[in-house]
Amino acid sequence: MQEGNIIGLVRDSKFFPMDKKDSVNVTEMSMASASDITPMNLAEYEGKVIMINGHDAGDWIYSAKVEDIATPILSAVTMKIFGKS
Repeated sequence: MQEGNIIGLVRDSKFFPMDKKDSVNVTEMSMASASDITPMNLAEYEGKVIMINGHDAGDWIYSAKVEDIATPILSAVTMKIFGKS
C-alpha cells in the first residue's frame, strides 16, 4: 500500500488514475473500517482531472481527500499526455 497523491480522470462517477487502465474505487473511509465501505461520491467532478490524496491499495484508495481540481485546459492537456480521452 502506498500513500500519496494520485491524479486521475472522473468518468461515469468512477476514478481512472492516469497510470492505470481501469478505474479504482475511492472512499473517505480508512482501511481499518469494517466491511461496509462506502464509495466516495465523485459526481461533482465528472469529466474533470482531479488529484486525490490517500492510501492506494490497488483496487481501492482509502482515506481519500480531493486535493485539487484541474482547470478545463489543464484537464485537456493532462488527458492528451496520458492518452486518456
